[in-house]
Amino acid sequence: PERHAALDVCTWLFVVIAFSHRFYLFSFAKIVNLLDMPKEKVKDALFREATNKDKEILAGYIKEFAKETFGEEKTDEEANSKFEYYMKRGYYVLEKEGKIVSQAVIGRKLIKGKGISGVYTAKEERGKGYAYNLV
Repeated sequence: PERHAALDVCTWLFVVIAFSHRFYLFSFAKIVNLLDMPKEKVKDALFREATNKDKEILAGYIKEFAKETFGEEKTDEEANSKFEYYMKRGYYVLEKEGKIVSQAVIGRKLIKGKGISGVYTAKEERGKGYAYNLV
């Protein structure tokens, strides 16, 4: 890739930076070089826009992320409100065998593209390259 832009991967303390053709994911806990992550395309996975039918599972992901990352308990009402906000921004999921395994949200517009935020993968699905493929 020839882009050299910093991408917000959320108001949830993640940032992806493209610098000199190397991509890095920064979080409050560690730095991960995206080039060191699984590079194979996940087979039989569906990348698609989220729909209102996904609200229950994605609101659950929003709640899990808040608890895991900030130690905050979100109410159903707060999670549903965040879901509606994400739907307006552009909400995307990766689905495997009919189950949503990872999510991402379009963040702010940048000079050469858009930021990516709200990247989250269900605990039981981590380490399989889903978030990498989604981003």
